[in-house]
Amino acid sequence: MQIIQSLKNLGIIERYESIESLAREGESISSEALMSILEYAQKEAAEGKVLSIEEVKKQIALWTKN
Repeated sequence: MQIIQSLKNLGIIERYESIESLAREGESISSEALMSILEYAQKEAAEGKVLSIEEVKKQIALWTKN
């Protein structure tokens, strides 16, 4: 959750919500849940709600400075 808060503080994201109860380490995730997550991500990408790899690198560089 620290990364989510950092993204909010930087103004990259406004809100965060999980579309599924994600699996924890050592637990499995159902095929249906995985497909739902992938479909949601595809929709977000189609709407332009993505960051380029360069933008991600810049944000990581900022985090490591703090």
